[in-house]
Amino acid sequence: MTHNDFQVFILSAASPSALNQRAYLFSMLAQKRKNTPLREFCKNVVQHQTFEKYRCAIIVSSLSELTDALDKFAQNQKRPFILQGAASQSTALKTLWIFSGLGSQYIGMGHQLYDSSTVFRSAMEACDAALAPHFNVSTIDEYLKTQADDRNSSPMVIQPMIFSVQVALAAVWKHWGISPNAVIGHSMGEVTAAHIADVIDLDTAARILFERSRVLEKIKGQGMMASIALNRPDTEAQISQLPNVSVAAINSKSDTVISGDTNNIKQLLNTLSEETVKFTRLADTPGHSEFLDEFIGSFQSSLSDIIPQNARVDFYSTVEGSLVCGSELTPEYWGKNLRRTVEFSDTIKMAIENGYNSISEVSPQPILLPSIEGDLRSIAKTDLRLVPSLRRNKSDRQSMLISLAKLFIAGHKVDWENIYS
Repeated sequence: MTHNDFQVFILSAASPSALNQRAYLFSMLAQKRKNTPLREFCKNVVQHQTFEKYRCAIIVSSLSELTDALDKFAQNQKRPFILQGAASQSTALKTLWIFSGLGSQYIGMGHQLYDSSTVFRSAMEACDAALAPHFNVSTIDEYLKTQADDRNSSPMVIQPMIFSVQVALAAVWKHWGISPNAVIGHSMGEVTAAHIADVIDLDTAARILFERSRVLEKIKGQGMMASIALNRPDTEAQISQLPNVSVAAINSKSDTVISGDTNNIKQLLNTLSEETVKFTRLADTPGHSEFLDEFIGSFQSSLSDIIPQNARVDFYSTVEGSLVCGSELTPEYWGKNLRRTVEFSDTIKMAIENGYNSISEVSPQPILLPSIEGDLRSIAKTDLRLVPSLRRNKSDRQSMLISLAKLFIAGHKVDWENIYS
């Protein structure tokens, strides 16, 4: 079995019982056509269907696995990677894409897609061409390394890699028929979000990333960041007497990131440990803190000639905590993006209140979805679809097909021709 062997098999019917009956009939058909390639079998079934309310999606890597899964589904037996549900018919689906900042990266992220998907590879190559004149190194060469080295912790390497993978994942989703109605970016992820929303072109995104990375490289090792399981008011109370420590990001009502002086943060973490408050040490680059203040002016000046456009989809700003047109993303805005607190929690809440009910994290690893899930429990919101793109140590195609299946079951339209191409 290879990464690219995974396929998604789709069935739908007007009722749950009819769906079970169809599963039984197709399990018999799969047995009769056991020599048919799995991709061909799945494609033929999809092409001859009219999609109805009750839906089933099965992600497998062989026709024999599919035959067994269909047989089990027909008998109401649960199996891994058999997904089912009812498509939304009364509520319009509004898709929100979210893009993480630093922290979602790992060695090997998306490598299987790079090897197997021409869409993913082409997008990566386009990013590499745009980034190379600024970074004077091939982002793809760094990306394809299979062993960590000293450069893997450098913002000059990490940021362009995450950006490129996010852009390439977005290209795959669009190729499969899934596009956003709105975007939200977390810190560095706002550069990707702005590009996907057509606020800035690829070359401008590359420039912003380069200048941003240069500034962060200057403060690398001068401080640290940490995520603590406290709300904003409690966090602010904890750091009120600590010099050079800032609230860097509000990821959820119980997940706040702080940034600043290493000794002061370590002192706080020791106190929190005694109080059994959970925390996680993050990067040694104190982003969104006072360490950046002396560089903001020159950073903005380096971008003085960029001209942002109005967004073609809704752009929710985690700098302002509000919906913006896109033309506001001036050099001054990118300075705020680098320095200010990331208002992720409130921005996500606003988008959900505005009707966005299908949220996909377009990143190498879902590091923002858990924060959203935590907030959803507090507001008793249960009608949302939250899906990742990739998962670490999982097959790239399998992970994306599972998420695609969930979106299809919810009612999203999919380009099946491209799925099976």
